[in-house]
Amino acid sequence: VVIDDSELKVLHREPRSGVLRCACPLCGGTRTHRNDPSLAIFESTGIGTCFHCMQNGCDAQGYMVRVILRSRLRTYERFERDTAAAVPQRLETGKLQPVHSAAAVEYLRGRGVTDLAALDGLVYETEYRFRGTRQPEICLAYAYCTGTRIVNVQYRRITVKDFAFAQGGAVIAFNQDACIGNTENIITEGPQDAVVLRCLGHKNVISVPNGAGTDVEKVFGPYRMTHYDHLKTVYIAGDSDEAGLKLRERLAE
Repeated sequence: VVIDDSELKVLHREPRSGVLRCACPLCGGTRTHRNDPSLAIFESTGIGTCFHCMQNGCDAQGYMVRVILRSRLRTYERFERDTAAAVPQRLETGKLQPVHSAAAVEYLRGRGVTDLAALDGLVYETEYRFRGTRQPEICLAYAYCTGTRIVNVQYRRITVKDFAFAQGGAVIAFNQDACIGNTENIITEGPQDAVVLRCLGHKNVISVPNGAGTDVEKVFGPYRMTHYDHLKTVYIAGDSDEAGLKLRERLAE
């Protein structure tokens, strides 16, 4: 939702995060406390969200309600055009099912996922034929989403360590929308690690898609304006082997 800069009533600025806390021009007129600073806008991007509006549902496309200042709109539209090509127009997701088979549940529980509700639409199960195999097999499917739209799927075998991505999928971080509305974030080296941290209550966690071999600039660069530039504190929860340490250095840059 675009709002005019003149409509913005800044009540205070959080000095550490650079967040402007404002009265929301969208819902303020219906509120008992019209000066409630429910609207948080990141000064660096001009993008934010109203926590009161967000509690009352998503927009028609399934995205949580976000606002942008009109003075930043042209920059954002240019960003949208530059990154649109990275999102596939069609991706087959109809065969994804909630995790339910004994093998899939046992696999997840053996790796610390004790609450299947914490999967929260990010992890499914399906059948997929991996390279070098003759028949499809039950596997886990980690959904890479923007809003409610699945733009890539990572298929992971249960019996052995092997995974594959959907053909033509977008190259983004797993659970990247968790960065929206937060100033702190955790980055893991794999989606399974991110899922485990979600089970422990850390909702603001994302993962690189290709482990230590991730092209950091390709994954994070196109989405810096909308997802990452406003972050103030990032915890890198990677492996401590040589490859993991090199990944940490590239992320820190």
